[in-house]
Amino acid sequence: MADAVLNTARLAAPGRHVSLLAKVRDADPARGADGDLPLLLAAGPVREAILRFVGTGGLGALMATRRALERDVRELAAEVAWREGERLMVDGTAVRCVSPARVVAWAARFPCSRVLAVSRHGEMTPKLAVSVLTVAGGMRRLQTLNLRACFVRKEGADALAAALTAAGTLGGLQLVKLDVGYNAIGAEGAAALAKALPACAKLATLHVFGNSIGDEGAAALAKALPACAQLATLEVGGNRIGAEGAAALATALPACAQLATLDVGINSIGDEGAAALAKALPSCAQLAELDVGSNGIGAEGAAALAKALLACAKLATLDVSDNSIRDEGAAALAKVLPACAQLATLYVGENGIGAEGMTSLAKALPSCTKLATLTLDGNSIGAEGAAALARVLPACAQLRFLYASDIGAEGEAVLAAAAAVSPRLMLKL
Repeated sequence: MADAVLNTARLAAPGRHVSLLAKVRDADPARGADGDLPLLLAAGPVREAILRFVGTGGLGALMATRRALERDVRELAAEVAWREGERLMVDGTAVRCVSPARVVAWAARFPCSRVLAVSRHGEMTPKLAVSVLTVAGGMRRLQTLNLRACFVRKEGADALAAALTAAGTLGGLQLVKLDVGYNAIGAEGAAALAKALPACAKLATLHVFGNSIGDEGAAALAKALPACAQLATLEVGGNRIGAEGAAALATALPACAQLATLDVGINSIGDEGAAALAKALPSCAQLAELDVGSNGIGAEGAAALAKALLACAKLATLDVSDNSIRDEGAAALAKVLPACAQLATLYVGENGIGAEGMTSLAKALPSCTKLATLTLDGNSIGAEGAAALARVLPACAQLRFLYASDIGAEGEAVLAAAAAVSPRLMLKL
């Protein structure tokens, strides 16, 4: 019976470590043959629930007949598992060992789960992907679906789109967060996913990072985004999107009134794409985080973005690193930084910025009263630019992290001396 109880608890509360630690001798002679009883000590919520169930009279209160104990533990563990089932997760290791039928059985057992995460590093077989995604479509209370790095490819994207569309047709789809990053879905997969997005009226977060969707896929997504009125986070970085795709996305942004985070980093939008995005940014009144790093943006694109930032009063994080904005682009940014009162994190590393550009930025930094992190790595600002920065550091009261490696030996020496008298500033050279 002990094994039965233990197995029941494990099945009903997956992922929780349940141990049979001891047997308790029931001293009550009236119980007769039921004298040997198992004492179940469970970690986490299972143990707490058991103790709540029997009261706080101590472990002795757990003693009961074998049949009663088995029934009570099964019912109690099932109740706990139902609550814990609100977060159903299948990790990478488990996915390799589990059959599609098993995944279907798990999800069927917890149809009220709010989170389904099947993220792993490696390939999920098409059969398993289709099973998981089909089941996900039937989980009517599902709010978060995480498929990052499952490599479901176009076939998986098609299955996901079909599941979401079917669930939406039935009404009541609750999906709030969808992560399909690193799945090699390509442009066709993105197009399939886009067709299903109108069914996701409550979608607030969409991660499509690293899927090589290109301009075609970006355009397909852009057409569907206006249907996602609650969208607050859009991540389309690492997708080989060029200026054309950026322009398509830009046309959709005004309809995303709740957009707070926009990540188009590690693409190839260039100055043209940056200018297209810049035209749309003023309509994003809630924008708090913008990532356009690693996009081949030059001074012209930086200047266009800078003008748009004047309307982004809530911007807290700006990443323009690994571009080629140089001194001219840095000067353009410097002019608008004082208007970014909420700016806390600024990444401008690897941009070909020299002493002149650094001097321009340095003059603006004291106006950024909430700036806590500044990244300058890989810019040849030299001793002159470093000195200009060092002079304003005392006025940057909130600055805690300054990254300035590969800026030249003389510049690093100047900043090291300045940081030595600022005990709260962590300088990384």
